[in-house]
Formats: sequence, C-alpha cells, structure tokens
Amino acid sequence: MVIRNWQVLCLVMIFVFSDGMLATAVFSRDASPAQVIFARKSNERELGGAYSELKDELKKKKPMQFLVGEYAGQILIWGQDQAHWYPDGSGPASGEDTNAKAEIWTEREEFDALYAAFLVEAEKLYELVDAKDSEALARQLDNTGKTCIACHERYKTRDEFEFTF
Repeated sequence: MVIRNWQVLCLVMIFVFSDGMLATAVFSRDASPAQVIFARKSNERELGGAYSELKDELKKKKPMQFLVGEYAGQILIWGQDQAHWYPDGSGPASGEDTNAKAEIWTEREEFDALYAAFLVEAEKLYELVDAKDSEALARQLDNTGKTCIACHERYKTRDEFEFTF
C-alpha cells in the first residue's frame, strides 16, 4: 500500500515521530515485557482513537477531508506497525498486567490471519479517502472495525477502556 496523499503522509509522520516515538522505540530487543506491554496498550489506544475520530468525522454533514485522510492514514500506519506489538515474552506468562490472552502466542497462525484480515480492510479504507464518499467510507470503517472486534473477542480480555464498534 502506498500512501498517495503527501499531506496525509506528512501529518501521519508528524504524529508518529511525536506521539508515537516512545512507543515505537520500546519495541526493541532490549525492552522489558512491562515496557512492551505499556507501548502496546498505548498504541492500541491511539489506533482506537483514530477509529473513533474518523467515525465521528464521517457523521458530520460535511466531513473535513483532510481529517478523514489523516485518521484513515493513522489507522493504516498504526495497523501496519501492529505486527511488532506482540513479541514472544510479552503475554500473560511474563507476569505483567496485560489484556492480551495467552492464546495469541499459542494460536499464532490464527492470530496472524485475523491481523492480515484487518490490514486488508484498513488498506481498503485508506483507498476510499480520495473518493470523498462519506457513506462508502463509513461502511468500510464498519468493516474494518468488525475485523478489530473479531480479534478482540478471541484474543483480548475486557478492560475499562474497551471500544465498541
């Protein structure tokens, strides 16, 4: 997937290099399980926040297209980075407080398949940005959210910050 809109790319990169710097840096080989889990939770909240913001923006009579592109771009960029958020040793067996179930690591192929399905939907979402069709974007956002829920239902324990789609 190539990001075509340079303005969206710039906004996403500013976002990633400012807010996301700490979280991305923590996913090194030297990070402790607590650091990895903290970064994962932070990143998941950022991803969920972009989803919520895009959903709200699309409900408006005249959504601001630059925001639509920014939020869809954030979903895609954070989603692509998500492949690194679940390294071995960062599950419940680490003894740290995590919402991730152990099955992520024991059923890795199934987890990775759900993740791949999410990426397909996130890419479709981003591809619709240029069409400026709020109804199509809202439908695709719903499809993208369903892939999130499919994974959450199987591999995440509930917490007080749980998003609903």
